[in-house]
Amino acid sequence: MSHEPLEVIHMSANALTTKVGPGMLRYGTTYIDRGAQFYEVQQRTRDIRRLKQRAAKLGFQLLQASAPAA
Repeated sequence: MSHEPLEVIHMSANALTTKVGPGMLRYGTTYIDRGAQFYEVQQRTRDIRRLKQRAAKLGFQLLQASAPAA
């Protein structure tokens, strides 16, 4: 699979901006490692929001379960 030189440069630049982020290159902002837990909580929040939306679309409502008594 042969790529033209400009295509390879474009592919490399695109990969870099995807991993680094356009704000870091354009504005010089620093990278902040928020840790895996931050991203896990963020993903869980998105998943719950999407699940609520899907349930509402089907005419259901999701309720948060209370923690079981120990």
